[in-house]
Amino acid sequence: MRLPTLAAALIAGAAIMTPVAAASCDDPFVGVWQLDLQNSEFSAGAGVTSKTLIFSEVAAGMLITETVVTDKGETIVYRIPFTYDGGFVAQNANPNYDALAVERIDPRTLASTLKLRGRIVGKARQHIAADGKSMEFTSELNLPSGGVARQSSLFRRF
Repeated sequence: MRLPTLAAALIAGAAIMTPVAAASCDDPFVGVWQLDLQNSEFSAGAGVTSKTLIFSEVAAGMLITETVVTDKGETIVYRIPFTYDGGFVAQNANPNYDALAVERIDPRTLASTLKLRGRIVGKARQHIAADGKSMEFTSELNLPSGGVARQSSLFRRF
């Protein structure tokens, strides 16, 4: 690839992933959500002491910036792009899935399907309470090791 073409591609990529001002947004998911660890359950030791999700509108759809603090004190940041049209978007945040499709069921409910190498490996659902202050997140993911990771998490709007 020639240098000008590479530079143009990088600029276009940055423009696509630039968050759109949340003030102009009616999407109830947009904003900052903090994991309520005391009211969350994980099938296997999650190794998480805190988790924050930031939902942002971007030119290409939506972006979740997930910041996790592990029980070892490490901070890990994942960027999870998606659209609401049910189409699969390539992912690289988690080695257990490489594509994510999100469909808006109603204004406060999302249903997600996760794929790994073209095969469906998981489902997730997010639902925001009527008051807009909490979000339930449930998921089930088949792991390459043969196990299944399940979670039922509660997030509070920050």
